[in-house]
This record gives sequence, C-alpha cells and structure tokens, in this order.
Amino acid sequence: MSAVQLAAGAADRILAEGVASRVLVTDGAKGATLHTRDGAVHRPAADPGAPIADTNGAGDAFAAAFLAAWLAGDADADCLRDAVVAGAYACTRPVGADCFIDRAELARRR
Repeated sequence: MSAVQLAAGAADRILAEGVASRVLVTDGAKGATLHTRDGAVHRPAADPGAPIADTNGAGDAFAAAFLAAWLAGDADADCLRDAVVAGAYACTRPVGADCFIDRAELARRR
C-alpha cells in the first residue's frame, strides 16, 4: 500500500488484527518498508539509472517483483530489494508493457 494517505500505525494494525504476515508500504522516492510481526525493515529507493518518465506502473512493478522473489523462496530483505529496484526501473519509461524490468536486468541491478 502507498504511504501517501496511510494512517499512522495502519500496517501494525493490519498485522495484529488480520491474517497478513507481511505488509509492504511504498513511499516513492523515500523507498519502502516491509512490516512483519518481527518488526519493520526500510529500504531506500533505488537509483532508477535514468530520468523519471512516468510513475504509473511503479507500484505494479514493485508488487510483481516482491511476489516473484517471495514465491521463489527468497528472504524478505531480498524480496524488498528486488521490489524497490523494479519500481524505480518502471519510472524510467512511459507506462506500458515495456516499462517492467526483466530478470536479467533485475539481476544486473542488484
């Protein structure tokens, strides 16, 4: 979820009151934070490597990269790293099918 209009403590309440084991909070150029029942880990935004062209699609790219890494069995920190890299990459292109990072480019930017 985006931190833009998120109420203070919302991620912790979701973990305490719901069935989620992880809550991801994105905050644009400030990076993202992964909340778990064990605490929170913040990752600064990745350098996009090019000028920002369009932020549409960044959240989708972030979520897809996190989930792909998580489903592959990667550690939470690695999932978060891939997510912030993918989100930043998506911002360097107009939204569309080619704005998403591929596995080879993601591996190169780690």
